[in-house]
Amino acid sequence: MHTLHPKRPAILTLSPLALAMFMLQPTLAQAFTPTVTNGAVVDGETVTGGQQSIGTNGTANNTLIEVTGTQAVFQHGVSNDATVDGRQLVQSGTSNRTVVNVGGSQVVSAGGIANGTVLNGGTQTVQTPNSRANGTVINAGGVQTLTLGGAAADTVINDGGVQTVINQGTALNTFVLTGGVQNLERGILGGAVATDTHISGGVQNVYDSATANNSTVSNGGQVNLFGGAQANGLVADAGGSVNVMENGVKTVDSLTLNGGRLAFAPSTDGIFKTFTVNALSGSGSILMNTDIANAQNDVLVVEGAGLASGNHTLIVADSGHEPGTTDGRLLLVDTHGGSAKFDLYGGHVDAGAFRYGLQQDGDDWVLASTGKGPSGPSPQNLSSGANAAIAAHTASASLWSAQMNALVKRLGELRMGEDNGGVWTRAISKRFDVGEHSSRAYSQNISGLEIGADKAVALSNGKVYLGAMVGTARSDQDFGEGASGNTDSKMFGVYATYLHDNGIYVDSVLKYSRFDNDIKMPTNLGDRVKGSYKTNGVGADIEVGKHIPLGGGWFVEPQLELTATRTQGADYTASNGLRVKSDDLDSLQSRVGSLFGRSLALSNGMKAQPYVKASYVTEHAGSSKVSVNGNKLDAKLPGDRVELGFGGVLQVSEKSKISLDAEYAKGNSIEQPWGVNLGYRYLW
Repeated sequence: MHTLHPKRPAILTLSPLALAMFMLQPTLAQAFTPTVTNGAVVDGETVTGGQQSIGTNGTANNTLIEVTGTQAVFQHGVSNDATVDGRQLVQSGTSNRTVVNVGGSQVVSAGGIANGTVLNGGTQTVQTPNSRANGTVINAGGVQTLTLGGAAADTVINDGGVQTVINQGTALNTFVLTGGVQNLERGILGGAVATDTHISGGVQNVYDSATANNSTVSNGGQVNLFGGAQANGLVADAGGSVNVMENGVKTVDSLTLNGGRLAFAPSTDGIFKTFTVNALSGSGSILMNTDIANAQNDVLVVEGAGLASGNHTLIVADSGHEPGTTDGRLLLVDTHGGSAKFDLYGGHVDAGAFRYGLQQDGDDWVLASTGKGPSGPSPQNLSSGANAAIAAHTASASLWSAQMNALVKRLGELRMGEDNGGVWTRAISKRFDVGEHSSRAYSQNISGLEIGADKAVALSNGKVYLGAMVGTARSDQDFGEGASGNTDSKMFGVYATYLHDNGIYVDSVLKYSRFDNDIKMPTNLGDRVKGSYKTNGVGADIEVGKHIPLGGGWFVEPQLELTATRTQGADYTASNGLRVKSDDLDSLQSRVGSLFGRSLALSNGMKAQPYVKASYVTEHAGSSKVSVNGNKLDAKLPGDRVELGFGGVLQVSEKSKISLDAEYAKGNSIEQPWGVNLGYRYLW
């Protein structure tokens, strides 16, 4: 048993935890003040599970309103710096700098004022006339609703924030930043009104019966106008876009494009839009949609007399379908006078096989066919898809011909050394620039590799070489206007070469090739269109010549060569629906020429044979037809040209030789700036 000493007082000892709980007990026990009025001021209270009312001349500072709590601010009451996880009702009173978190709400009504509210995922509703929110900042997940005559001014809508104005709500001087959205909607009581809205990267949606006054859009921002919307004083600065989403937008009193654009939304179900403004000014771009095939399109109307001004670029997206006639005209811009000038982005619009350009017709601007010449359509009148289809057809044949050429390019000099057959390889590289007078202008880079082997059979007066070869080649084509193509070929062939002891030779070749073709072309808007197809080709070549010694190792070698090829026609549909079908393309080329060179004995016992050469090539066939969406178009191989070159064969050992041949060619609508063959032959 514990005994108390009569002369010593009893001492009560508390643990540290008990002491802390004792010291906190007054705070835990303190409740929020339910009613704050008549000059009372409360600071730092927490409202939980009930309502705190701020009445006449009452002030609450730094209040935390928890999920189950409510703070009501009545007439002449003031709430400063509250944090709301529950609900704050500003009814005739004033709220300053309130922060509303996720799940929290602030309702401003009956003439209440909310200044500097920050919505961090919470909501703010401003309703009834004379109720107002000033300087609200809406962050991600936050929603401000202005309804029943409620108003807001100087609102900032950040990424993920939304302001909805409905039922005669009004918004003034709103800043809609990147990722923010302002919705102007129609309610039961009428539409919304927003004035002096600055859309910088955000979106303003203007729906039926709503009105947007003096909206300025920039930096990737968008103003979307729906049927029944009213907009006045629209300004699209650089990077900003005014979008016509539906028909029925009311006449806009003025539209100024300061480097921004007006865009008609893409057509759905064949429905196109008409957009009317009283005045158009500035300089910008106008994105429109057309269906030339069905004579339908978007239309911009400037109805004010003489009120169309500025320089504007029309960006036209067409369906790409083939029109039934090439004589169609579509009205794009209908003005009633003024100094406005319009041009067409890309200079033309492709529709099927043909192209259309912009023409001025009085005060109007129309899209019309560029027309046909007396001898049929020229390349300028055809779409990039049609021109690419024609050029690709002839380019494949040009590749085929490039692989069928003179003996010296393939085997070098068979008379050099004890050549009784061997294996060989050669690499080829050439460039062709083709003019449009023969077909369609294009340039073509060709590279390839061949490998072969042969065996010499001795005859009484010479030798005959019997051999076979395989090879691959690639052609990269540039058709202009951003269109390009490439052809990969795989080849197999056999040959027989006869050498007479008197210098006469006959070289014959038979080849088969498989072509894989790809075409890429842009629309006038830069979208990529693709087409691909496979074709086959066969070819035969015979060359006759004579090696004539001139003394001192000098020689001349006149030659006659005949090359015949057939390239199978194409049959494919491009990704934009362009239907291409071409006939087979036959080529028959003759070459008359000569080598002039000298055989040299080297100090190591080996031999070298440098030469120069000249030839004239004539194309005797080369005509074909290409059908593009049913339109028959001419395709013709270029051929007539002069070839000049030099080369040589070098014996590097008793068993091996290397050869080089370089040439330049120029003729009617064709130039070969360079061509190189590099070969190697190893003897059995």
